[in-house]
Amino acid sequence: MNYLLVFYGALSLMSGVPILLNAKKRRVVAETSVAKRLAEIAGGAEESYFEERRSLEAYPPPSSDTKMRWLGALLTVLGIASIMMGLID
Repeated sequence: MNYLLVFYGALSLMSGVPILLNAKKRRVVAETSVAKRLAEIAGGAEESYFEERRSLEAYPPPSSDTKMRWLGALLTVLGIASIMMGLID
């Protein structure tokens, strides 16, 4: 039994299922937090890390619920596969 694969699979599964089930809510929360942080930086707040503004603008959250669902589905499938491989090994 490969405990590392089981552990990473469980983490992936625990991340993927909530995203898959609550895609709209998670997308809206992510868009709101990014917009809020960009407004703070534009208002003169100091960046938390080097080029934070640039990275927030360059890598926005997914623009649709479908993309969030695909991400959740991918994480869920990879998590199940990792757990199965860890148990078989």
